[in-house]
Amino acid sequence: MSDDTRRLFFALWPDDDARAELARATGGVELHRGARRVPPEKMHVTLAFLGNTSPDQQRCFEKAADDVKGKPFRLILDHFGHFPRPQVFWLGPTEYPEVLGLLVKHLVSAIQACGFEPEPRTYRPHVTVARKVRARPETGPVSVQWSCDGFFLVESAGGKYSVLRRWPLE
Repeated sequence: MSDDTRRLFFALWPDDDARAELARATGGVELHRGARRVPPEKMHVTLAFLGNTSPDQQRCFEKAADDVKGKPFRLILDHFGHFPRPQVFWLGPTEYPEVLGLLVKHLVSAIQACGFEPEPRTYRPHVTVARKVRARPETGPVSVQWSCDGFFLVESAGGKYSVLRRWPLE
């Protein structure tokens, strides 16, 4: 990675109330030894992971995102799940709103002109709760409601996430 690239992704970024609800809903889940909880300030739903991005690519991605339109929506996270291979424990929606699917579709379509390669797997919105989780923990019922009225460009650097820009959903 050259010095001028940034590790970027587009995401839904929870407000403070949603972040507190996520922390409350996930904090009581008992994890096995060696699992690493994701701190609440890092919880988000990735829309498109861009990876190491040059300044020119970043400008292209931002310009492309300027043309992406969408409507605000309520996301209900009511289902814990586990991805065995990357050992990720997550919280997501049983069903997600059609407007979220359209937002991802339009965003991915727009940024492909900048060299973005879309993920071949079906999009599955989720918030990563913990990493290095070998087996899905026992969980009870959960419901976190999150009002989404924008999407964000976020940088991951030095173990921290920084929001770089927000696009409103209207």
